[in-house]
Amino acid sequence: MKKSMVFRAVVAAAVCAAASTAGWAQQVQPATTGPVLDSSLSYERVEATVPELDEPFRRIGQLADLGKIHAVQPGTSAQQVQALLGEPLPAAQGGGGKGNEWDYNWNLRTGEQRKDFIVCQYKVVFDTAKDEVVETAWRRRQCKALADEFLAAQQSPTVQ
Repeated sequence: MKKSMVFRAVVAAAVCAAASTAGWAQQVQPATTGPVLDSSLSYERVEATVPELDEPFRRIGQLADLGKIHAVQPGTSAQQVQALLGEPLPAAQGGGGKGNEWDYNWNLRTGEQRKDFIVCQYKVVFDTAKDEVVETAWRRRQCKALADEFLAAQQSPTVQ
């Protein structure tokens, strides 16, 4: 018997002994004592099913008008935000409803052809005493990067 195989068997026995004294021996499987790459081994096909994602898990966004989203800055009133961006997500969909945080799901186009998109979550936070925006945030860095890239392209002069 090779030294590595003996060592693995000793380690497996030690782990099983320790496990039995700890009361979780049923959960520990001993390590194999064969070579690491044994071509005679066969494996069962492993399959996993993905559960259906019902309403609370789905993110469905609206096509984003990044110019309007960018127009929402600190100091913008709640009424102006609603005129620019529309109704926020209802509280039942994870949004802040009409509280001090309004959440939106936006579809941002990606890729060279801009045919694909990702759904990005965008939050507008209000000072409730003044009823105006104090902060905005994209949930993911990728979304902020796409929005910034779009705005930079809109602001740079085109070369003819």
